[in-house]
Amino acid sequence: MWSTIDITLDVPISVILHRWTKSVSYGVIDGVFCWFDALSQFIFYDTVNTRLWALQLNPEMYAFDGHCLGVLGGDLYYASCDITLWYLESNIRSQDAVWVRKYTANLTDALVNYCPWALEADVESLDFHPANLHIFYLNINGRIISFDSEKNIAELLYDFGQRDHLLFAYEWHQWPRLL
Repeated sequence: MWSTIDITLDVPISVILHRWTKSVSYGVIDGVFCWFDALSQFIFYDTVNTRLWALQLNPEMYAFDGHCLGVLGGDLYYASCDITLWYLESNIRSQDAVWVRKYTANLTDALVNYCPWALEADVESLDFHPANLHIFYLNINGRIISFDSEKNIAELLYDFGQRDHLLFAYEWHQWPRLL
C-alpha cells in the first residue's frame, strides 16, 4: 500500500543523484527515515510523529567524497571513505542526537598488502556489509573491494571497468553466511 505525506520543510534539503555512485545513503529505524543530503547534513523524518529535522555533521565527520549510512542491530552508523565509523548514541527520535566515533580503520595497510594498485586512486563510494559493520565495500576506479577492518584484509571482488554501476550491499536470505 502506498500513501502520500505532504511535508512543510523548515530546513533546506537537497539531493544530488549520480548514476555511477551511491551518493545518497539512508537508513530506517523504528519508523524514522534518515538520509545524508548534499548539504552535508543528516535529514530525519519520523513517520510516527510526522516530524522532519536536520542534524549537522560534526567537523570531524565531514567528508568531501564517499560516505554511507548503515543500520545494524537497531543502531544507525555513518562512515567516511577514510573508514572512520561513527554511531548515533542517542535515541533516533532525539533532535539533539550525538554522533560518537567508534573507530578508524587502517585501510592503507590493507591496500598495500592486498590491493596495492588501489593506492593510486580515491575511494569513489562505499557501503556497509548488511550483517557485519566491520566489513566495507569500496568502489575504487570501477573495482569493488571488500575490506574487513577487524582482520585488516582487503580483497578485489569485481572489476566493472568504465561501465556505469551503482554500489549497494544487500543480503539475501538464501545466501550462505560466510562470516
